[in-house]
Amino acid sequence: MQSEFDRGVHSIVTSDAYNDRNLVLVSGLNVDIAPPAGDMEAFPQTMFLPWAAFVQLSDGSQRVIEQDALVTLLHKQSTDNQDAMNIERGFEALYGQNEKRILFHNTRDNKLDEVRTV
Repeated sequence: MQSEFDRGVHSIVTSDAYNDRNLVLVSGLNVDIAPPAGDMEAFPQTMFLPWAAFVQLSDGSQRVIEQDALVTLLHKQSTDNQDAMNIERGFEALYGQNEKRILFHNTRDNKLDEVRTV
């Protein structure tokens, strides 16, 4: 994990593409937790264990935040996200739409064809 973090930080600091930008690189470990045996409908859980973070501000300042300080900072963050998307509403809108009919000219058969989409 440390080598992946080091490689990511090195890529950022040596690339002009990240100059004058605010960015945060958080490195960590994803842990997949299988559902209980016999519960075929349960969805596996994934936990993220933060390892370290690299912060670069547009003024050029940079710092590394080690695990203990990173976890403390993350726990201080609000759980309210004004910009959060409601994915359930998005699925409802997607699947609640009426079927659409798209007409196109089929050059192979030289005739008008149609496709039906959701």
